[in-house]
Amino acid sequence: NYAKLSYELGYQDIALNEMKKYIHDYPNSEFDTEAKEILVNLLANTNNFSDALALYESFSQPTAAMQKVYPRILYGRAIELINDQKIADADALLDKVLSNAAAGSIVPYANFWKGEIAYRQQRYDDAVRFISIFLQSSAPASGEATYTAAKYNLGYSWFQKENFKNALGNFEAVTKNVSATSSYTELDRKSTR
Repeated sequence: NYAKLSYELGYQDIALNEMKKYIHDYPNSEFDTEAKEILVNLLANTNNFSDALALYESFSQPTAAMQKVYPRILYGRAIELINDQKIADADALLDKVLSNAAAGSIVPYANFWKGEIAYRQQRYDDAVRFISIFLQSSAPASGEATYTAAKYNLGYSWFQKENFKNALGNFEAVTKNVSATSSYTELDRKSTR
């Protein structure tokens, strides 16, 4: 009850430690499923996506609450894998995000990263497709998933496909408001003119 109350009151660290301790001390409890459900949410809330995914996948029948947080876990783990340069593994998780009906607001960002991965793998048709879907969503920036980064990657994808008109249009969209405080992406495009 202490772990559950801590969770409900938003004391993530206490709840996480106490829930792990409870599951360890009482592995055959009648509250085992509920405790693991809470633990999955806690792990996701504390950005421990690797453990959250492992715990989720240990269930043959995940609960409705677990299924609701699953796309966020997949997405968070995919970003970790991208950061670790394991882009093929990340790409597979992003496919799961895109095929999950509960993904909702995560879908645009999954499309952005699918486009980024496709660009890195020199699959320029896929890069154009996924990045265009991200841009059409008009989703607000989230981390590196920004309008500027998308336009920049889209410009280079079109450039690689030798469609210079589309490349130029995307590069010009990036450089509209270049100043001394602009990002590297914006300055890079400005310096290549």
